[in-house]
Amino acid sequence: MNRPLAHAKTWRIEPNPADFNDLAADPSDLLVIGAARYGKRRYTPDEIARLKVRADGTRRLVVAVLAVGEIVEASAAWDDAWTVQPPQWLGEANCARPTVRRIRYWLPEWKDRLFRAPGSYLERIIAAGFDGVVLGGLDVVASFAASRPSAPREMMQTVSGLALAARALKPGFMVIAENGAAMLADPGYRTVIDGIAVTGLLYASDGSGVRKPPPDEIEQSMQLLRPLQKDGKPIFAIEVLHSTRLIDRAVHDLRRRGVVASIAIQTRDASAAANRGERACPPGSVW
Repeated sequence: MNRPLAHAKTWRIEPNPADFNDLAADPSDLLVIGAARYGKRRYTPDEIARLKVRADGTRRLVVAVLAVGEIVEASAAWDDAWTVQPPQWLGEANCARPTVRRIRYWLPEWKDRLFRAPGSYLERIIAAGFDGVVLGGLDVVASFAASRPSAPREMMQTVSGLALAARALKPGFMVIAENGAAMLADPGYRTVIDGIAVTGLLYASDGSGVRKPPPDEIEQSMQLLRPLQKDGKPIFAIEVLHSTRLIDRAVHDLRRRGVVASIAIQTRDASAAANRGERACPPGSVW
């Protein structure tokens, strides 16, 4: 099979890039960006066409972040009217990030808005010229699983439906999962995705630089990812680090584990979480 994503050796993820010209000048093989520029205005086909061509004239892949299991109140997808009259599919705010709401992704009304109805979020992304999507919010499954045992199966059904709809509109359109690695045990689910992006595989995702306990926790994560590796599909790693020493070590360790060397190392200072309005969750919180 022709899998252009497997040829990406470098990548950059910028859900809300501040500088379009900086993004256009980036040499990465794969760019992952929000579906809308500066959070609200959607990219034009001309802008996406510009991002697809690097400064040296070579082609690169440009994919959009599309949230399946959660929605951010500041995003282009948000409607302020929902604050007064929330739709049935709109769930609770996240305890750590109050502007992020979880979604009851199994409801038909959400699926229509996401990918089934004319003018859906997916249809707009394809019309803009993106090569694919990274599906965010898949790990929200864990917050529903205790009260809804069917939650993992319903998420896989939603992703499968979206992937089929996308490729019917644009053959070769790429669908990349973000997190939710436990679902990779299902062969049918692995068939419909082209790769996976995982956050905090080696280090805590809070930017503290604390490495996960070796070897158990890291190896357990790798065991979940290996079925996709055996299928010949790439794994992209996101590590939130600021130390050059830790970045170099992460690059080396991820490559050694067979993770594709397309690594986005995001930097942030110790106050970043507070600046984004993050807070500690009460003990026992699932969302």
